Amino acid sequence: MWASNNLRGNFFGGFRTTSRCEGFHSELGKYVYSRQNLTDFLQQLTTCVKHMRYRELNDDCRSIHGVLVPLTKLKSLEISTTKHLTENVCRLFCPVLHHAPLLKIVDCKDALTCSIYTVAKPSFWAKEWHISFYPDSKDLKCSCMKMESRGLPCEHIVVVLAHLRMEELPECIILKRWTKGARDGLYSGKDFLNDGWDSPKSSRCGALMDLYRVLADLNYDNVVDFNDARGKAIELIEQSKAKKSC
Repeated sequence: MWASNNLRGNFFGGFRTTSRCEGFHSELGKYVYSRQNLTDFLQQLTTCVKHMRYRELNDDCRSIHGVLVPLTKLKSLEISTTKHLTENVCRLFCPVLHHAPLLKIVDCKDALTCSIYTVAKPSFWAKEWHISFYPDSKDLKCSCMKMESRGLPCEHIVVVLAHLRMEELPECIILKRWTKGARDGLYSGKDFLNDGWDSPKSSRCGALMDLYRVLADLNYDNVVDFNDARGKAIELIEQSKAKKSC
């Protein structure tokens, strides 16, 4: 309890000390066990990594192309959230949007460079939070320091945003690591994997690989079917090469 209090304001993204490695251990435990030999272990480990990457591509594709239905009273802010943040982060942020209308702004003081809003719960007025809003930079800071610790705005900041009639989340409370474009700019070069390689392209590549894998499973055991499928594949490859060279 005292450790959490003293670490408040330091960024950990919501992770506990061992939660990241424990999550991977539980995932790896579905594929390997202690009595496997080295060859089986490496094969199962490769299968585990492939499945994890495939699920990651599916999540990226659903997050980029999918649209969540607004469920809270703050529809404009929720729509802005779904526009910028990934699907999983949006689901973490939705409870904040649900709880925000339960809070009230009880006081506002204008300082030299900012306005300080005091927020409290009607059922528990003794507990107060102070939110500083800087009009010039559109920056917001809350005394609970949830934004600094977890990287997600708290309900106290959301109350101030609603009070100021903001329909878009300010850039200061959107961490790039939680956005749909978090990987933009990470890759460079001209090779196959790095030439503009992003989540939509990865998803399309994975879909094609799955289709060709099904095609191979259906045609490898018969010579006639194999030659027919092979000829069509070579023809399609030549057509694609011709398009690329134009």
